[in-house]
Amino acid sequence: MRRTVITLIALTATAAVAGCGGGGGESKADYIKRADAICLDATKQLRALGSPATPAQFQRFAAKAIPIIEAHLRQVRALHPPKDIAPKANRVFDNVDQGIQLVRRLATAARKSDAIALQKLASEAAVLSSKTGTDAKAVGFKECGRTTAL
Repeated sequence: MRRTVITLIALTATAAVAGCGGGGGESKADYIKRADAICLDATKQLRALGSPATPAQFQRFAAKAIPIIEAHLRQVRALHPPKDIAPKANRVFDNVDQGIQLVRRLATAARKSDAIALQKLASEAAVLSSKTGTDAKAVGFKECGRTTAL
């Protein structure tokens, strides 16, 4: 379970801060640079929380991690990606929203010690992680969407 929890949190933590918006404004390179800086900050804050190894630790981790992810997601959503990458960036952040919900559901399953739900959610997280990484790479992010061990 520890590996599963870390994978899900890593997915959410690194993908959550890539951003989306209405399009227009700055250049693609500037947008990616600014979004990646926000992603890196979120990753550092999440790593500082440590890696949960038990269901109880995961519940405490999720309670602290979700607000960090949501705050950084708001920051990147305030950026306006160029129109040519806006749809791809939007997909990344739709994935992030799904990831946040998975973290919440995982915390509930951990609280209930529901091994079947944990396994199912871990499988969903793996698929979402792969999808997010692919979408983030298509945008050109270097930090955002990159799954790293916490």
